[in-house]
Amino acid sequence: MLSRSMAGIEDIRKFYARLLVAHAGSPDPRLEAAFAEVPREAFLGPGPWTVIAGNGKVTTPSADPAHVYQNVLVTLDDDKGINNGEPFLHAMWIGK
Repeated sequence: MLSRSMAGIEDIRKFYARLLVAHAGSPDPRLEAAFAEVPREAFLGPGPWTVIAGNGKVTTPSADPAHVYQNVLVTLDDDKGINNGEPFLHAMWIGK
């Protein structure tokens, strides 16, 4: 992940949006614009966040939103099994 000194969160979000659209194979420029504009962290609650990694879980080292701009599940309510993710899959559905 890029440090904040290397790139601002807007740059990270734009790169993430380009990755999503490339994965989705959507020719619609609105899809990239939407993912670049809407902050994922707005739907996650306050950080640090718990990321589901295969059969385990990893907590982000800080509340820096740069940590969540990946194709990962982020736990919203562990007891209820509610999460936010997988963004690439969402982009594929929306981009059809």
